[in-house]
Amino acid sequence: MNKYRIYNKTSKQFGDPNDYAISSGGSIIRNFCYDDSSHPDWQQLNFIEDYQVQYSTGLFDQNGTEIYEGDIVTSQGPCNFEIFKVKYGIVERPSLQGETKINIPCFYFESRTSKLPYFWESDCSSDGFCKDSTHVAGTIFKNPFGIE
Repeated sequence: MNKYRIYNKTSKQFGDPNDYAISSGGSIIRNFCYDDSSHPDWQQLNFIEDYQVQYSTGLFDQNGTEIYEGDIVTSQGPCNFEIFKVKYGIVERPSLQGETKINIPCFYFESRTSKLPYFWESDCSSDGFCKDSTHVAGTIFKNPFGIE
């Protein structure tokens, strides 16, 4: 099961994950019956443009904060401070043999300066925790760098 969060662009906040679900057809549905959780009243949201779904990457920053698509992540390297936007898309990467390039769907960090994809395999351990200098600084909706 994919973990996700849903941002309501009208109220400018993330909704309670227990109040939302995604149907098999990809529609966002919401539980409007808050008082009786034993009989939820799920209704499809008609204004999909008012909501944005962001999926978890399965990774965590230095503080244990889960990293989601749409997060703004900072990293302090030995020579520079870099700001990234976490994105999901189809990216050209070297094949396992290294001779050819293939297009694969994946999460990646997009550098604010170069707009090039950066892959974190060398910076994150197998348990999903990233190196000590990686920090979630905000989301595309609210961050100190003005990134959308």
